Amino acid sequence: MPRGKRREFTLGDRQYVLNQDPIDGRCDVDIPDDGKPYEIWINPRLRGKKEMNVRIHEPLHGIHPEADDDEIDTEADQLTEWLWAAGYRKRSRK
Repeated sequence: MPRGKRREFTLGDRQYVLNQDPIDGRCDVDIPDDGKPYEIWINPRLRGKKEMNVRIHEPLHGIHPEADDDEIDTEADQLTEWLWAAGYRKRSRK
């Protein structure tokens, strides 16, 4: 994800913006009090299966804000395993 480029999207009825962060990932599920969109942070250095898992895991928090992290972990792990076994991979930008 190039720096400086905001990627905005909707999950459920909430607006989100995608940001970079040095930790693997996190999702803002608390109500922002300043009118700004919710935020999801993804570490841009992640690669391979770990990146796929984090990119699935964090939006699941946005879709299911009431779910605890163990539930999200289970769903993200299952989806990651299925997609990986099916051959899905991130394509390089050239």
